Amino acid sequence: EAVKKAPQSESTDNDRVQTVPRAELEALIESEKDSGMDIRKKWPAKIRCEDGHYVRSHAECRIDDWLKFHNIPHEYETLVYLKATPEKKLLCDFYIPDADLYIEYWGYKDKDTYLKRKAEKTELYKKSKLKVLDLDESHLEILGDAMKHELLPLLPENLVDNAIRK
Repeated sequence: EAVKKAPQSESTDNDRVQTVPRAELEALIESEKDSGMDIRKKWPAKIRCEDGHYVRSHAECRIDDWLKFHNIPHEYETLVYLKATPEKKLLCDFYIPDADLYIEYWGYKDKDTYLKRKAEKTELYKKSKLKVLDLDESHLEILGDAMKHELLPLLPENLVDNAIRK
């Protein structure tokens, strides 16, 4: 089950939040999966979203808040079981169960290990024929328009109706 809430801690706007590159997080989860250690505890999600989810970056918080504001039920950091390669597992950024849709936010453009992992994940999603919406920094600049033009066409009609009312 996805971790939706991290233990609450007192924080201020001046607190520095460590953003962990997704590739590094997933590599550690994979390498230590049998040890019983939860890597998400090592780098806790400290940024609280409007719906109570805790995320690792301000960009993810904006996406989460947009989904909540538009009444789109979603999960954060859901473990993805792949049909094509069941031995591999991914941690997606967001999952919309009612649409069977995964959302990935790609926050880094210049880190080799991150870009390599992005390519691997994209290929794994493709092989498993899963619906994925890829977002990056350019989408954040126009998040409302980007989500309406790219996300809404992938959603079932009832979710679109709820989202448009907002």
